[in-house]
Amino acid sequence: MKKTYKILTVMLVAILSVLSLVACGPSSDPAKALDALKSHGYEAGARIAANSEEDKAYLDDMAVANGLEAGDIVADLEAGKKVYSESENKNSDDFIEIIYFKNDSIAKKYWNMKQENIDYGIELNRKEGIKLIAKRQGSMIYIGTAQAVKDAR
Repeated sequence: MKKTYKILTVMLVAILSVLSLVACGPSSDPAKALDALKSHGYEAGARIAANSEEDKAYLDDMAVANGLEAGDIVADLEAGKKVYSESENKNSDDFIEIIYFKNDSIAKKYWNMKQENIDYGIELNRKEGIKLIAKRQGSMIYIGTAQAVKDAR
């Protein structure tokens, strides 16, 4: 009986660990991420290919300019807000950019092509005292402050 409880406990911990990892990033739905950020006081905008021909054309140009094919980027979301920290007695910014791709393999290709630029941007911001998180999660890539990533869920 003790062995059964140990096995069940290990399985439960494993399942909870996987679930917590999945819930770490922004919403995989650009509209939901946009709504979540706006509800947390961010000035946010998104271009979603399905919304208009203008957005689709912008995203196609963005894809081609970055070495991808037209249609590979399906949405681009940017958001930011000013935050006052009483403990540090200063203003700071929380911000995020999320790029949604047609599929996982395109996101991975873009991530690999831009890794050096992403690392450079993170290092540059670190020198300014800004800690950024940059990750590829499925068919999206995001870079932003920890609070903005949390708020985009």
